[in-house]
Amino acid sequence: MSAILGAGTRHAQFVLIVQCLLIAGCIFNKDRETPTEPSRVSNGPVLSTTYSHRSATLNMTIDIGVWMHRGQQLERATIAKWLDVPYEQKELFEPINVLWVDPTASSEVAARDNVVAFLNQCDFRREGDQFFSLIPKHSGGYSAWGNGRWREQYDRDDAWVQMGVFELSNNHGRIFPAFQATSPTGSVYVTSGAFSRETGYGIAGVDCAAAPARCHAFVSFNIARDRLNCSARGWTTSGPIDFRNTYPLSMGLSFSTADHTGALVFERSR
Repeated sequence: MSAILGAGTRHAQFVLIVQCLLIAGCIFNKDRETPTEPSRVSNGPVLSTTYSHRSATLNMTIDIGVWMHRGQQLERATIAKWLDVPYEQKELFEPINVLWVDPTASSEVAARDNVVAFLNQCDFRREGDQFFSLIPKHSGGYSAWGNGRWREQYDRDDAWVQMGVFELSNNHGRIFPAFQATSPTGSVYVTSGAFSRETGYGIAGVDCAAAPARCHAFVSFNIARDRLNCSARGWTTSGPIDFRNTYPLSMGLSFSTADHTGALVFERSR
């Protein structure tokens, strides 16, 4: 009988050890896939974080900001808020919801051009190009934090736009190219972006002139973000990734990020 009890005890101990190892492994893997060491303002949102990027070809940690900013100071007051118009009675912070990780580029300019080619594949066009120059432009002059420095948006006064039918709505965003990070295999260039969907200008901007309150009304962050997941040639996709900058309306805070559920990360194939 004692031998049977002893065997049962040893079996229970073995099962407990295996469970502990499995739990530890899950925790380790989760830490490898999610941001770490976020910085936060008192009673406010996370301002920046480090993202651990793991893929078949890259194993690296990237220092990123998680907001589009109106000024180049890493504080709550400079976070871009949707035209300063409350959404569901809350401040609507505009999150970084896209990253492009490029281990193939030889310079910041080359990395930027690769992202521009990506956007063209997904039918996003620069407002200053072609017929977009005939419609009112989005606001400009934004910056984003990355790897210890500020990056101004591509062409300070330009957004990238994917228009809806008859210009009644659009998906648009600003990109912040491209900062250099290091990986065990060499230099990597990272571009960030903040994309959203809004009600549009109406035909030739007439609706905006007639009813300014309905112009540029917020619709979604996720819809515009997901339009970038267009199977662009030469890129692989992961995500949505939790950058710890998601604040649903249900959190009961004075601010939110509406339907934002994380960022898509695109890695350029070697």
